[in-house]
Amino acid sequence: MDNNPKTDNQSPEPQGDFHPKSQGGVLHTVIVVFLALLVVLLVSTGVFYFTVKNNINGVADSLRPHFVGHPVFKHFLPKDPETIDLDDPKNLSQTELRKRYDEYRNKVKELEESLKEANDKIAELTKEIENFAGNEKVLAENRATLESIQKEKADLEAEKKAISEMIANNDKQGFKEYFQKIDKALAEELFKKVLVEDAKEAEKKELAKPFASMDPKSAADVLTELYKKDKENAVDIFEGLKADVRGQIFESMEPQTAAEITKMLTDRRLDRLSID
Repeated sequence: MDNNPKTDNQSPEPQGDFHPKSQGGVLHTVIVVFLALLVVLLVSTGVFYFTVKNNINGVADSLRPHFVGHPVFKHFLPKDPETIDLDDPKNLSQTELRKRYDEYRNKVKELEESLKEANDKIAELTKEIENFAGNEKVLAENRATLESIQKEKADLEAEKKAISEMIANNDKQGFKEYFQKIDKALAEELFKKVLVEDAKEAEKKELAKPFASMDPKSAADVLTELYKKDKENAVDIFEGLKADVRGQIFESMEPQTAAEITKMLTDRRLDRLSID
C-alpha cells in the first residue's frame, strides 16, 4: 500500500526547461552588465573630452583635422591657438589678466615719477632763466632745454592718460566680460577688489599720516586702544604705514597685540594673492 498518496492539491512539477527564478536572475545580470557598460562609456567619454579639450600630450592638435568639420566632435576641440587674439583681454586667463593689469598700473606709477622729475627740472630751469637774464647765450640754452623738457612732460602726460584709459576701458572691461561668462559672483568680487584697491590704498595712507609723525610709543598706545574697539580700522592704518614705521610701533606694543595685527596683515596679503 502507498503510505504517501498524492492529493489533488499538490503542485504539478514544472514542465520542460521553464524555471522562473532562473530567468529572473538572468534579467538582473543583463541589467547590471548594461549599467556597468554605460558607466564605463560615460567615464571614457568624459576622460576623452577632458584630454582633447585640454590638449594633453598634443591630442587635440593631432585630432583637429579630423574633428574640425564634425557636428559633435568639433565642440571637443579647444580654441585654435592661431586664431586667438592674445591682445584681447577676453582671451586671457585670470592670472594673465591680473598680471597685465598690474603691469599697466606699475607703468602709470613710473610715469607719475617721471612727471614729477620733469616738473622739478622745469622749476629749476625756470629759476636759472631768471638768474641768467643778462646772459643771452645761457638764457637761450636754458630756454631750449626748458622747451625740450616741457615737450617730454607733455608726452609723458599723454602716455599716462592713454594707459589710464586702457586700464579703465580695456582691461577692466575684459575682466568683466571674462568672469561674467564663468561666474557672475566671482566677477563682482574680483571687480570690487581691483577697482576699489587704489582708492582704499590712498585712504589708508591718509589715515596713517598722523601716526607716522608721532613717536612710536604714543602711536602704539593709541593704535592699541583703537584695535580693541575696531580691529579692521586699526589694521587699515597699519597697512598705510611704511614698513620701518610699522616695525617701530610694533616694538612698542604688547607682543600679543602686535602678533595679532601682524597675522591680520598677512591674511589680507594672502587674500589679495588668491585672486591670481
